[in-house]
Amino acid sequence: MAYTPTTWLDRAVQYARRFYVRSNGGSDKNLLPPFNDLAWTLHENTRMKQANFNGKVTGSTTEQPHLALAGSASSLPSPALSENFGGSYSKLFALDAQIQTNTFGGTGNIAFHRFSFNLIEHVTRTYGIPLNTMTTADAVAWLKANVTKLTGNWHGYGSGPAGNKAYFALWRNATSTWATNVASHTSATVALITRTTTDATSYIDVNGFIHGLAYADAATTTASTINTDFVELEVYMSANSVPIADYFLELNATVSNQQSYVTVQTVPGQSYTISAVFGSADSNYRFRAYDGVGVSGTQIFSGGTNPRTFTAVSTNTTIVLSSQAAGTFTFTNPQLELGSSATAFLPMQSYTITQSPGIITQAGTPITAAVMNAIETGISWAHGLLDAATNAATANALVKRDVNGDASLRRLTLTQADGTAPAVVTSKTLVTNWNADRVDGFHFRNTNGYMEYSTDGVGWERLSDYTGRTPYAYNNSGSTGSLAQDATANVVSISGSGLLTEVKIQDYTSGGSNPMYGVEIVLDGVVFPLFYDSGSQPFAVQELAGGRGFLSASDSSHRQMVNMTSPMPFSTSAVIRLKNVANSSQVSFDYQARVLALLD
Repeated sequence: MAYTPTTWLDRAVQYARRFYVRSNGGSDKNLLPPFNDLAWTLHENTRMKQANFNGKVTGSTTEQPHLALAGSASSLPSPALSENFGGSYSKLFALDAQIQTNTFGGTGNIAFHRFSFNLIEHVTRTYGIPLNTMTTADAVAWLKANVTKLTGNWHGYGSGPAGNKAYFALWRNATSTWATNVASHTSATVALITRTTTDATSYIDVNGFIHGLAYADAATTTASTINTDFVELEVYMSANSVPIADYFLELNATVSNQQSYVTVQTVPGQSYTISAVFGSADSNYRFRAYDGVGVSGTQIFSGGTNPRTFTAVSTNTTIVLSSQAAGTFTFTNPQLELGSSATAFLPMQSYTITQSPGIITQAGTPITAAVMNAIETGISWAHGLLDAATNAATANALVKRDVNGDASLRRLTLTQADGTAPAVVTSKTLVTNWNADRVDGFHFRNTNGYMEYSTDGVGWERLSDYTGRTPYAYNNSGSTGSLAQDATANVVSISGSGLLTEVKIQDYTSGGSNPMYGVEIVLDGVVFPLFYDSGSQPFAVQELAGGRGFLSASDSSHRQMVNMTSPMPFSTSAVIRLKNVANSSQVSFDYQARVLALLD
């Protein structure tokens, strides 16, 4: 393979190390970066939204894309994208003591409420990520890569033969079972059962749904009853998977004191004021400040006063946004500034630094994919040569080519399988010193001065064995006379020893109906019946017309030639004969035969 080297030139640029600095137009008074800055440690609930049935209309996915089914079964039902919840979803809108009750009798019947949450539509509608424009498979792959946790919250109760008892489980799609994620309670009134998994990949099904099941014990003489007040699914997204606004943060707190925080540099003894717009007048909003990096240092203050002034203790202060209860809390336009008074909000000033392209004085050779691939090709080619060499010295002289394209090689290995010639030679000129194992398919060797040949490299014959032998040739016609079935007639009989080299026979059949003949060769009394099982013999019948190993009367122009893998020796006698192999009546064969041999 020819390799064309690349000629490289330096790329010369005047003023190459100059930079442009651009401001975002904010203010240097605000010390808090936007929420999407990596300096913030945001609680996972700031990337969590609940999926529920609030506003759901039966038969429609416009208001809510989720599905629910009330029913009974003799075993826990597998998920299916179907709905039938008593004709109305209104009792699932909120945790408000409006109960959906379903009771089923009949021994073995299990009352259940099944809930199927459409995560593809939930993420699309909640975060504006257009999963519903992707293929379902791509959307499911995105969900499995970006959903970090799922929590199902079911509020209700159940009853059955054993009294009050209700169960709630999430469907694990990877194992097609509810049983690995189930919990229960024995309350006679509405109570919460929560199931959580951090293995969302195993729970999201091929359609992008998560399924939950609330159910009671199976009925006997006592009915099975399930009651649902409210159900929701908390969907937690991984960091950077969903958009976070610059200066708006929503915390969907599930318990108190779930916090987001950032550490800023401060001046010890300096007064600072923190302010923000709270989403409501709820007294559970909280600001906190800690001395040092993170929230493990000494707390400077904690409270809901907004704005709040405090004094920095050291060169680092951590600002915390939190709540004192579960619920949804929003923080807009947070600002930390010097002094004891809050002023109008301005975003933190940030800067974009870009390098000046400078003035190009020499274009040079650009590094492109094509150039790099060419380099890789050359390196790969060179490695191939080096791998074939035994050492560095031979690698340098592995292939030498002169101006005529002639090459000098130390050794050439050809690995082409049988069936295809490993080399193509045009010239018929003698190759000096060429030492070969085979000539035209035959093995040859020199043994004690005698030239020997072999067809298989195992059995060997001396070429000199022919010296002193008398050629024998039979080329004549004749008739077998009348032959009964399985009877034979000799065509050629040779007494003595020698080598049988060729047999050809052509018959002209007369008498009988549909006669067939076979050729047999008998060497030293050993019969080789060539009209069958020739594959196991040292002879093979080749019919020169037709295609059978024996002939019929209608094939009067056919002839057979016996091919031998090598001349066959005989010590006392060689007989070639014809045999009536198929005709039950008497038949006579007229024939022409050619037999060649060498006699001792």
